[in-house]
Amino acid sequence: MEIERKVFLEAINKVSLGGKLIDDESPVVFRDGKLVMLYDDVAVRVDFEVDFEVALPSRPLIALLKRLDLGVVKTEKKETGLLIKAGRKRSEIRELAVTIPWEDQRVDWHPLPDDFEEQVKIVADCAGSDSSRYMFTCVHVCKDRLEASTGFHVGRFDVPIPIEEECLVYADSLLAAAKCGIKEIGETDSCLCFRGDGFECIIGKIDGTFPTTDHLFEDGGSAIQWPDEIGEMIGCASIFTVTEKFDDISVSFLPGKMRLHGQGIDGWFEERLKCNYEGDKIDFMIRPSLLSRLAKRSKECIAQDGRILVADGDFRFVTVTTVGEK
Repeated sequence: MEIERKVFLEAINKVSLGGKLIDDESPVVFRDGKLVMLYDDVAVRVDFEVDFEVALPSRPLIALLKRLDLGVVKTEKKETGLLIKAGRKRSEIRELAVTIPWEDQRVDWHPLPDDFEEQVKIVADCAGSDSSRYMFTCVHVCKDRLEASTGFHVGRFDVPIPIEEECLVYADSLLAAAKCGIKEIGETDSCLCFRGDGFECIIGKIDGTFPTTDHLFEDGGSAIQWPDEIGEMIGCASIFTVTEKFDDISVSFLPGKMRLHGQGIDGWFEERLKCNYEGDKIDFMIRPSLLSRLAKRSKECIAQDGRILVADGDFRFVTVTTVGEK
């Protein structure tokens, strides 16, 4: 069978969510008029008609297609794999034994909120990265909210999501799907399903229970205006944390001042700017990208007893703080 090399690569790029899901262990499967890529808890599929069925390792397939300099490649299914020919070049990629999870499950589709992508970006940034506390690497998806936590802070959108059963999905997987323009959502007992223009993304649900967060969001407290230069402060502080496994920066409110401190193996940065806070010294740690998103959503945060709250419409964020001397 002859396949245009450009069309081949475009289909693989789509099932890898723009390259976000590819690693050496990601197989691609050609079956039943579909091209499917599998990656941990995610399966992405697009329509792709070929005259063979086979599962192949993605790395050599992609590398070979990029190297070939002809517009059309010829493919032939062999007993041990897929033969690919382009001019004088010939290659056989060995077949993998692969089972596609969640195959042939019927899904009812429902439209997502228009700003779902932005909501996911913020909430996913609130999730943690410690795999030993796996529920804090997930987003909790419910019919009335979208939330994530590290155990020290939590971010939450109170928005309607058209699903029946609450579930946990890995934040990185949901974020990769959201960035590719998903427009509809569906569900099965074992997965959340998303659909965009020309592709479907299926994300496996994670077993576990997300902690209750309602009691964390309270009214009251003292409003603190973010300094006008906070964006520049965050950018400078993050220079030294961007290469770290945990890239949090330190934020402190002192009487009349806000201080940001970023530190890594290459050095550190610190800056203090004037703000309207008066009280005992407050400290907390936060990811630079998340602090930047919070400052863009709201011009202020609220100092409460042992917490910092940011509230903007249907979004709320709270983090625990430590208090020092004034």
